[in-house]
Amino acid sequence: MKNKKFPLILRFMGFIMYLQPLFTQAADLTNQELIGEWNYIGYIYLDQTYIKPNPDLNVNFQFMDQNRLLITWTRTLDKVFCQSLSHYNTENDILTQEVYLLNEANSFECSKDPDMQLGRKTAVPIQIENNYLKLKLNLGENDLIYILQKF
Repeated sequence: MKNKKFPLILRFMGFIMYLQPLFTQAADLTNQELIGEWNYIGYIYLDQTYIKPNPDLNVNFQFMDQNRLLITWTRTLDKVFCQSLSHYNTENDILTQEVYLLNEANSFECSKDPDMQLGRKTAVPIQIENNYLKLKLNLGENDLIYILQKF
């Protein structure tokens, strides 16, 4: 018996998006599909979709040629700036990255973020659907899924 997909229609930041069940029956991503800029717009937790909780927080993932990933996040009001450069790869819908360069202008609090720690290696399940990139973080019993939109 096949699994049926039931789209869930959500009102989200002034537009409508259709969310299919996550991480099921998707073709494996290639590094080339990620090339471009992706901005954080919200997250999914306990099957609920939320817009980003802090409108002052700007997170940008820029996937570039030669498997380079530039991650930048800022909080303008607090004058926080964080930026790292990583080597990345995708295999079996898993994004792996290793941070190899940090911006010397990074704010002190950046060191708390795993994506801003020199030499740090991470691996997270990912999916692209309708110009949305979803990064699945395991938080123990529940998952948190970051949603980024292609810019």
